[in-house]
Amino acid sequence: VAIDGRTGQIVGRARTGKHPWLARVTPDGKQIVVPNREDSTVEIFDARTLALLATIGVASHPEQVVIMPDNSVAFVSATGSNEVSAVDLKRHVLVANLQLTGAPAAMLLKPDGGELYVNVPTSHGLEIVDTWRTEITESMVLGSAPSDGTMTADASLVYVTDAAANDVTPIEMATRHLLPQIPTGRHPG
Repeated sequence: VAIDGRTGQIVGRARTGKHPWLARVTPDGKQIVVPNREDSTVEIFDARTLALLATIGVASHPEQVVIMPDNSVAFVSATGSNEVSAVDLKRHVLVANLQLTGAPAAMLLKPDGGELYVNVPTSHGLEIVDTWRTEITESMVLGSAPSDGTMTADASLVYVTDAAANDVTPIEMATRHLLPQIPTGRHPG
């Protein structure tokens, strides 16, 4: 459903696949990317008209989507198959399914788009994807169950929450150095 932010009125509707998850708009505002969890597809819509541009099969049970700053590729987490799918948004094709060590949780994309950080709670770590080469280049063990995170505007520090350990782990990304953990309340998200 498209809603005019100024008036609150519904201005358009589009039909999706089964169990659409979190829709994302490309940075240029031209396309909408919708993962359909039960269909294991990603649909791409024209943002202005809501016309369906493509339906692309991806890894099982897609949920989260992050989009490269240049609008070229969407990375889609898939909890059903422990993968991240890379989808070319210009050619509307699947580029690759990247196998993770467990089910993906939060995904953080560096502002320049160069690296994607994927929290994997069941393997106690963070998988690092080189987005230019579309491959996993590194894994880091962080704690009990790293589940979410954020980063500074310049991406020099990433902060990863650990719901099981009740803390936040700061990571200096240039050196991949773990800084002292920050205690929190119970089950930080």
